[in-house]
Amino acid sequence: MSEAYHQLDSFFEMEYKLNEAIYRYPKPYVALLHGIGMGGGLGISLHGRYRIVSEKVSLAMPEGAIGFFPDVVSAAFLTQCPGFIGTFLAITGYVMNTADALYTGLGTHFVPYGTMEVFLEALIQGSSEGSMDEILHGLLDYFAGGEIPVASEIAHYRALIDESFSKPSLEEALACFSLGRGPWVRKILEDIEAFSPLSLKVTYELMKRARNASFQEIKKLNEILAFHFLRQKDVLEGIRAKMIDKDHQPRWQYRDVEDISEDIVQSFFESLPKKP
Repeated sequence: MSEAYHQLDSFFEMEYKLNEAIYRYPKPYVALLHGIGMGGGLGISLHGRYRIVSEKVSLAMPEGAIGFFPDVVSAAFLTQCPGFIGTFLAITGYVMNTADALYTGLGTHFVPYGTMEVFLEALIQGSSEGSMDEILHGLLDYFAGGEIPVASEIAHYRALIDESFSKPSLEEALACFSLGRGPWVRKILEDIEAFSPLSLKVTYELMKRARNASFQEIKKLNEILAFHFLRQKDVLEGIRAKMIDKDHQPRWQYRDVEDISEDIVQSFFESLPKKP
């Protein structure tokens, strides 16, 4: 088992290094997003400079559903969202559409899917005169834009999101959010009832710490959290329920977020043991 843990630790260490390489890449990094983009897919997309979305994107960080946390250093781009939207996304695993992605800033440009191939070909075959950023700006001025066929529910509920997820504790955040009206709010609350309470509590603490942290500091927090999460049973149970047996009936360690003490939450942020 120790060898398996070592391999897992090595995998996540390499993954987070890749996320950092994309974040710090000196040349323009262009991601074209169409269809489903979740978890690791966003880690190799949203750390880049240009994040172009089509009219049919579904973007989310739903790791709480398998007892993990939103990793791939995602707190670095989630904390750049307006207000407390990033914390909302990290806790709820909410699936964003095109309008949501653009409103939050996670998507930088809208290019219809039918035009993306032409845009990519123009980028490949385009003029080499000027800087790459100048070339991209020129192409995006031509290809990007148009009417988005969906509306942003996040924009509509922005005031409720900010009021709720700015609260000092997860319990207060959820209590405030539950005061919102309508099927949209009810559906989100129903969805996160299936999430690991432990994951939710630790994720809320992560997002609080990340708000004033550097990329490097958030990356280090990811390494620490991944180490600790992989050594408790909610991750294995979540993977079993979602991906193996697919019974969607996870038996989490804790029944409710109120059952988890602050000491338990803080233990997930304890420094990693020194490597032998």
